[in-house]
Amino acid sequence: MFVQPNQATQLARLFSLLSQGERLAHHSATQQSRMMLNQERPSQAKFLKTQAKQELFHARVFDGTITWLDSNQACTPYRCLEKYSGHLETSLKQGAMTESILATQVVLESLGKLALQGIDNRMNRYSFGLKKIRSTILAQEDQHHDFGQSELHRFMQEENMDLTAVQNLAYQYLELAFEVLDEVEPLFESLDSNSHRFKQDLIGEMPSWLNLS
Repeated sequence: MFVQPNQATQLARLFSLLSQGERLAHHSATQQSRMMLNQERPSQAKFLKTQAKQELFHARVFDGTITWLDSNQACTPYRCLEKYSGHLETSLKQGAMTESILATQVVLESLGKLALQGIDNRMNRYSFGLKKIRSTILAQEDQHHDFGQSELHRFMQEENMDLTAVQNLAYQYLELAFEVLDEVEPLFESLDSNSHRFKQDLIGEMPSWLNLS
């Protein structure tokens, strides 16, 4: 696939955003795995430990893609993603498993999955290679998201949390995700999309029982 210099810069910045998001998910899943062990939930801890390894692998793949694109403009931290990270880090330090799962496996994973699907569709149009690794990463993101939805529902029931309280948390993290999408609006040109469409798709990725739509 031949990439024009301006397209290469846009794609590199998009892959940089994905890499930063994957490293955030890696950090969160690592902490969550330890929290699950402390709660004597070995199977969940094992899944999250595996997820953490996969997220780091994804980040390294994206970093390698940035190098291949030969762009030196892709490493700037995204302010709104750092803001998202701050809220998530607070929940991890407080041991708020329900909130951290909602923030990481439900909202953040959905955001990354949608961006990856957009990139994947574009690469297919241009007969770009690496289809196997792209399919593997997307499948793993689906697994993380499915795990998050089931665990979120289970923790809600165990902690007897009011649905309204969880809905409010979901809206809070969706708003933070929307800020990320607004910040990277110019990058959507490389995916033939826009932030409004991504926002609608992101809401659609939320568990139906949350009744957010």
